[in-house]
Amino acid sequence: MCNVLGDEIEKEKVTKTDPMKFVIIIVLVVVGIMSIASPSAVWYLEYGWRYKDAQPSDEAIAMNRFVGIIAIIAAVAILIFA
Repeated sequence: MCNVLGDEIEKEKVTKTDPMKFVIIIVLVVVGIMSIASPSAVWYLEYGWRYKDAQPSDEAIAMNRFVGIIAIIAAVAILIFA
């Protein structure tokens, strides 16, 4: 009897999915793609609006691309391991 109940509990854990996980994955992928495809636009959304006639440095563009890659890796990791 205990084994039957234990199996049912395990089945619930496996089949139950968390919808918030998919929202986080989608947000990470969108942020990652934006950061890789257009790091200047991301910089303007983060900092550029604060300053008049400001331009992002090469380091800021490289950092935005790096963060985009990390965001996509994190999304894949969540998809696989969580």
